[in-house]
Amino acid sequence: MPRAVKQKKTMRFSVLVLFLVSFVIRCVLHFALMNGPSIVIDEGLYTNIARSLAWEGELAFRGQPVDYPYLLYSLTLVPLYWLNRLLGGDVYRYVQFFGTLVITSSVFPAYLFAKDFTQDQKKAKIAAVLVSLMPDMMMGGYEMAECLIWPLTIWMFVFAYRLYRDGGWKNALLTAFFSGLLF
Repeated sequence: MPRAVKQKKTMRFSVLVLFLVSFVIRCVLHFALMNGPSIVIDEGLYTNIARSLAWEGELAFRGQPVDYPYLLYSLTLVPLYWLNRLLGGDVYRYVQFFGTLVITSSVFPAYLFAKDFTQDQKKAKIAAVLVSLMPDMMMGGYEMAECLIWPLTIWMFVFAYRLYRDGGWKNALLTAFFSGLLF
């Protein structure tokens, strides 16, 4: 195997290890330090809508129909409510686990963006490490839409930069897709 290919695989593996270590540490901290949800107004709306979609199949907030256009976070929580109904347990812990998984996954697009921008895998790895150490990454322990918005934003930047640098319909489509999800 050529040295460049081996180095690329080693670097990808190290970013995967970074993700797993960051994820496990955050989960341990969240589960040890956070016993219940914090009250955040809009996240209360998102989780109530998710619960309503999962259990009643309708867009409602505490039994009252709502006309709310920003449903991405609520839609991602619906399977967690189904899982809670199937397995029992504390749905908040499922949300913590999911939020931590999703926000920690930011290391992957951060690595790719830095690699594309700097053309240096070592600098890209440093960027991924720095993202994994950001205090904001602890948001995963809360019911917050930012857990989803943060990695989606970085993915949008990856493809927007590639569109700027290389052009192409694939990069344009992916930039539009992630921009649309963020809207």
